[in-house]
Amino acid sequence: MEVCISIGSNLASAQGSPEEIVARAIQELRMLSLTYCQASSLYETSPVDCSPDAPTFINAV
Repeated sequence: MEVCISIGSNLASAQGSPEEIVARAIQELRMLSLTYCQASSLYETSPVDCSPDAPTFINAV
């Protein structure tokens, strides 16, 4: 079975910057996978339907 998961973050936390959080999520998913796990590059996107001062998002698939 093939599965596609979208991951995104736009807020820093104790776990790191949005880039670090998304990269860590990808690492964790790879550790859970019994087969090959591919991931896209990280992409910076503008927020949609958020407050005007919302930070940009970091996304990956």
